[in-house]
Amino acid sequence: LELVLSPEQVEVARARDRRVLVTRRSDDRELDLTFPDGVTRRSIGTKFPVIDDADDLIGLGGVRIDVTALRAAEAALEKAHGELEQRVKDRTRDLSVEVQNHKKTSEALRESETQLREITDSLPVLIAYLDVDMRYRMINKTGAQWYGKPVADVIGMSPEDIFGPQQEH
Repeated sequence: LELVLSPEQVEVARARDRRVLVTRRSDDRELDLTFPDGVTRRSIGTKFPVIDDADDLIGLGGVRIDVTALRAAEAALEKAHGELEQRVKDRTRDLSVEVQNHKKTSEALRESETQLREITDSLPVLIAYLDVDMRYRMINKTGAQWYGKPVADVIGMSPEDIFGPQQEH
């Protein structure tokens, strides 16, 4: 013990040994041991009474295992966990801001579309947009009235659907 423990630690260890012998109960401890070469190792140990078949105390046993690497891995894992938790919090905050911005942008777009629809619907001229497949994607109220149909019915139709295949438009 004197090779790896300070004089104070030796006295604590000896008192622990005596307690195990008197109480006949094992004692588990985790502690740091600094070896003569200056290296400190974390270890878990158990001291226990050795009792024979006649229930007589015949000695003191002990087991100690080096858990330095295990504790270092646990610390690294805890650090990585903390960093991951922070990254999740940061990303969640960022996504929340993005969602709010998207909501504002979507609302502004809806308002703009509503204004554009109100303006085009108030004009006494046909205003329409046909896609590359020659299907109506937008038509104003006046144009739909000229065709005798509601705006919603015209959307998706082709001129041939409205006028027939031979009609000029």
